[in-house]
Amino acid sequence: MKKNRVIAYIRVSTDTQDTQNQKIKILEYAQKSSMTIDEFIEVTISSTKKQDQRKITELKDKLHSGDTVITTEYSRLHRNQVEAFVFLHEQLNKDINFIFVNQPELTTYGVPTALKSLLFSIYGYVAQTERETNSTRTKMGMKKAEAEGRFAGRPVGSKGQSKLDGLEKDIAEMLDADFNKAQIVRTLKKDFDMKISRPTLDNFLKTRAEKIEKFRKANAS
Repeated sequence: MKKNRVIAYIRVSTDTQDTQNQKIKILEYAQKSSMTIDEFIEVTISSTKKQDQRKITELKDKLHSGDTVITTEYSRLHRNQVEAFVFLHEQLNKDINFIFVNQPELTTYGVPTALKSLLFSIYGYVAQTERETNSTRTKMGMKKAEAEGRFAGRPVGSKGQSKLDGLEKDIAEMLDADFNKAQIVRTLKKDFDMKISRPTLDNFLKTRAEKIEKFRKANAS
C-alpha cells in the first residue's frame, strides 16, 4: 500500500526574506503533531508569477490521493482568490489535505467531511467576493468612460472599438492565473454578464496585445 506523503510548500516574495522562518514553523508544527515531512518545496518569487515559476505546478504533479500539503498561510499557495479557489477545488476533489500552520481555521487535515465541505464553501465565498468586486470596479469604469464620451461598447459600423475595451487589466490577471481562452470567455459571460464569443476575445487579444502585456508586466513587478 502506498504511503500517504506530507509535502511542505514554502514561498517568500523577495531575496531579502528568509524561507527559514517558515520552515521552522512547519517543523515545529510537525513535531508537535508527530508528523513526518517527506519533502520540502521552497521558492523565492513573487506571488504574481505563474504557477510553474512558483513551483505550484510541481507541487500538483507530486500530489496523490490522501497526501497532505502543509504551509504557513493560505496566501502562500496563490496569486489571487480565483486561482486559489480553482487550485483548492481540484486538490480537495482528489482527497488532498491542507494544513495552514498560522490559519488553523482553514485547515482541512483531520476534519470531518462535512466540515471540509464548509471550508470549501468559505474558499468559494472569498473567491466569489473578489470576482464580484472586480466586476463592479470594471463596470463602474465603463460607465465613467461612457459619461466622459468614451464608449466601452462597439458602435454599429465601428471596427476600432471592442466591447472588451476597459477589461485589459482583468484579462491580464486571468492570463496570469493561467486561464485558457475558453475559461476567460466563461468568466466574462458569468462574472461580467457579457455576451462574448471566442472570436471576439481572439481579436481583442491580438489588437490589444501591447496594452494587456503592460498590465501583465505591472502585475509581475
